[in-house]
Amino acid sequence: MLFGLPFVAAGVAIVLMAGGVLDTPRQSIDMPRLVVCAFGLVFAGPGLWMIVHGIRGIRRRRRTARVAARSPDEPWTADYAWDASGARDDQGRRLVTYTMMLVFLITFAAPMNYIGWASGSVCALLGFAGFLDIIVVVASAAIVKRLVHRARHRVARIAFRRFPFYLGERLEVDFVPGRRISGCENLTITLRFIREEYIRVRSGNGYRDEVAVMQVFAMTQSLGHDPSAPAEAAGIPIAFHLPEGDFVTRLAERPPAYWELAVQGARRGIDFDTVFLVPVYARFGRPRRADAGDSPPAASLISSGAERAAYAPAREPVHSL
Repeated sequence: MLFGLPFVAAGVAIVLMAGGVLDTPRQSIDMPRLVVCAFGLVFAGPGLWMIVHGIRGIRRRRRTARVAARSPDEPWTADYAWDASGARDDQGRRLVTYTMMLVFLITFAAPMNYIGWASGSVCALLGFAGFLDIIVVVASAAIVKRLVHRARHRVARIAFRRFPFYLGERLEVDFVPGRRISGCENLTITLRFIREEYIRVRSGNGYRDEVAVMQVFAMTQSLGHDPSAPAEAAGIPIAFHLPEGDFVTRLAERPPAYWELAVQGARRGIDFDTVFLVPVYARFGRPRRADAGDSPPAASLISSGAERAAYAPAREPVHSL
């Protein structure tokens, strides 16, 4: 949290200089003031995000400790703000996150483009500035795709048949699409356990820590019946047999671990793709029958040929966004 203060201070100082609030030699600012303000926002924005993220983390840890002490046999109450009836697709939240990232990229790319254009050098304009422009275009296309997907399919949800789900038992939900899914021959249902990890990667002459999203365990089903059932129906039943082992949901921890239920279907144009968080925990007082490093017994066939399980080491990255 305190690490962001110097960035905020530097960014605010640059913006104040560009606005004429702080006296600076006129010749020291040899570019439009809006461009200088963009430079200031590039510093202040990430710094402010780090401060807010740090404050929210402190509040979350205090709340988690308080609720966990009050309900030690119900860890899900302190882990996440679950809705016991079900879950909705979080595309809206992801769209907000992607849009904020796009705004930052545009703010960062604007002064770079001005510098490249003002220098009169084609290499400078097509170099780093051009690279940033390509990233902005790709990010904009991804956001437009998400918006079209949301407008076409609406917001899907799943209804929990019980709450929460326990390791070693069955997970049963009803998938309710926001709108009739037509044009898909079948839907692929994937239940996966995700664990985020801090890894060290080489950066220049040193190393830096990054968060890697790893898929530890996954099971898939393919719906054989017509998935174009009306949206007002009770829902499409989905069931998996959960493995035993160290696969407990830990959303309150950093880095977190969690279960996702992904529903995907190939169709002309934009594919159907939606992801839900599901509450999977260990039953209180129940002894664990598998070690954390062991492959779960679900690595073989569980119930039928339509459902299969796959165990992968915690080095397999997940690209689900």
